Amino acid sequence: MTARRASTVAVGVAAVALSLAACAPPAGLTPDGFAPAPEAAVADPGVTHVHALDVDEQSGLARIATHYGIYGAELTADGSAQVARIGEWQGDAMGMARVSDSILFSGHPAEGEPGPANLGVVAFADDGTTSVIALDGEVDFHAMAAHGSRVAGWDSATGAVFLSDDGGATWTMGAVTPIRSLAWAPDGVTLLGTTADGLVASTDGGATFDLVDGAPLLVLLANNEADAALPRAAGIDTEGVIHVSADGREWTATSESPILPEAIAVTASGRIAIADTSLALVSDADGRNWQSLFRY
Repeated sequence: MTARRASTVAVGVAAVALSLAACAPPAGLTPDGFAPAPEAAVADPGVTHVHALDVDEQSGLARIATHYGIYGAELTADGSAQVARIGEWQGDAMGMARVSDSILFSGHPAEGEPGPANLGVVAFADDGTTSVIALDGEVDFHAMAAHGSRVAGWDSATGAVFLSDDGGATWTMGAVTPIRSLAWAPDGVTLLGTTADGLVASTDGGATFDLVDGAPLLVLLANNEADAALPRAAGIDTEGVIHVSADGREWTATSESPILPEAIAVTASGRIAIADTSLALVSDADGRNWQSLFRY
């Protein structure tokens, strides 16, 4: 993620090297004449905070956006897959959404990584490489949701909802409202958001939002792909009850979450997945019969 500023860093390092050349010690020695101690390996902090979860049944891979980068695991029948970091980047991946075969995320750079505090919109490849594709340094999406080529994000810097209709390449700014989590209803038009006052919905691309009468007080939201076999949105309320909806307006309680989840996802087949800082679970399409997806 530092490639776009590599030239500036290189110039600074070169200038310092030239200014110290006259008094530099022999090669390989420190200024006091001793050989330097070997650098300690940077420990992998592992999964601490979980910010977003994606379960891709087609590719057979699950991805977790965390405080120290993006981790992944293969989907297995017994949940025995090992979770490992994808790539070397250890920044703070906040919002994350899958757009077709691409993963988009936003958040903050790793500690000590040069650049602005907000990443913008970043494309993430399965080999761990990253590239900023929009709003470089401008936004920090703490929530993201995608449906087809429509992508929405809530920016913690401005408090505004942003919308892209072209897979994240260009964005327009919408309403300023305190959103906790975002999802699209199966129609791909209705954008849902959780707030302290209740579930809100927008049918104009996030320009305005209205409270959804009678909806449960949801905290986390998710939706599956536009071509899902069982299109639905799912949410978890303040009491840990899981609800599903086919239109974003009418909700049905299915079960109680067996853990205190930090992220939720809906698969193409309609199964519901949840994750905390120690494990992820997946249900059947009815939101019941939980089984292990993977452990950290």
